[in-house]
Amino acid sequence: MLKYRRKKKQIPMVAKKSSKRVRKISTPLKIVVGLLAVILILAVLDLTNTITLLHKTTPTTKRVVVVGKPVQAPVTKATAGSQTASQKTNTNDNLVANGTITSTNGTAVPNTNPSQWVTSASGIITVKSPVANEQLASGSTLAGSAKVSQVDYTLIDNVVGVIDTGSLNVVNGNFSGTLNFQPQGTGGRLDVYTTNSQGVEYNEVQINVSF
Repeated sequence: MLKYRRKKKQIPMVAKKSSKRVRKISTPLKIVVGLLAVILILAVLDLTNTITLLHKTTPTTKRVVVVGKPVQAPVTKATAGSQTASQKTNTNDNLVANGTITSTNGTAVPNTNPSQWVTSASGIITVKSPVANEQLASGSTLAGSAKVSQVDYTLIDNVVGVIDTGSLNVVNGNFSGTLNFQPQGTGGRLDVYTTNSQGVEYNEVQINVSF
C-alpha cells in the first residue's frame, strides 16, 4: 500500500515539473519575438523617413529644389568641354557676373500662375517669376516672396557659367527686380537663395530657363 501511494504522488510531481519547463521556454521566446517586431517597425519607419534613427536627414534649409528641364549647350569647338550650368563657375573671367539687377522693392507683380511658383524646401523663399523653362532676356523680372530680409541670386548660362549675380532686399515680404544680362548660351539656370555670414547658401531654388 505504501509503494502504491508513493507512485501516485510521483505522477503529479513529474507533470508539474514539465509544465514549468514549458513556461520557462515560452516566456523568453515571447520576449524575443516582441523585440524583433519592435525592431522591424522602427526600421520601416526609419526607411520611410517617419523617424530618423539609422541615418541623418538633410535639414530643409540645405535641400535644393530644382524645377524645369535643362537646356543643353550646342556642341561646337568653342563650347566643347566647357562647364555646364550646374557649376557656378566660368571659363571666361571677362564674363563673370557682368549683368546687373535693378531693384523694384517688391512692387513688381508677376503675371504667373501660382501653380508654377517655386518654393524652397524650408518654405523661406518662393520665386514667382521666372517660372520653369521660361525664356529670359535682358529686362526680365525676378520676383517673389521671402521670410528673410534679403535674397541672393545667380544666373548661369550653359556655355560660360555665371553671367549675373547679386541680391535683392525683401520689402514687406516681397522682392523684385529687373535683370540686365548678356547670355552666351541657349539656356541656363537661375538660382535664388539666402547666405549666412560665411557665404554658405541656404533655402535654395534652382529654376532651369532658356535664352
